[in-house]
Amino acid sequence: MLRNPWSWRSLTALLPAWTLTRALTDNVDVALRMSSAAVTLTMMKEAFGAYRAVIGDCPQAVQAGAWAEVAETLKTFETAAGFIGPAEVRVAAASRPT
Repeated sequence: MLRNPWSWRSLTALLPAWTLTRALTDNVDVALRMSSAAVTLTMMKEAFGAYRAVIGDCPQAVQAGAWAEVAETLKTFETAAGFIGPAEVRVAAASRPT
């Protein structure tokens, strides 16, 4: 089991088992585009379990306050075109020897 499946160290540790070589990785700046900050908040609450895990053991009032703070912060990324938030993704590629 990977300790952190998103880390480059975890991925490179698996390369020999997958018989992959010439691994490359790069970070790419992207924009997260959603119709609104409210829709983005809903997605974060429903789809990103790591966010819920961080505050999951807190009392309900603390959780509500944390989500309210996130909602306010997300609003700063709203434009006339909707929500546009900065993000970064890691792209990795490798090849299998022939």
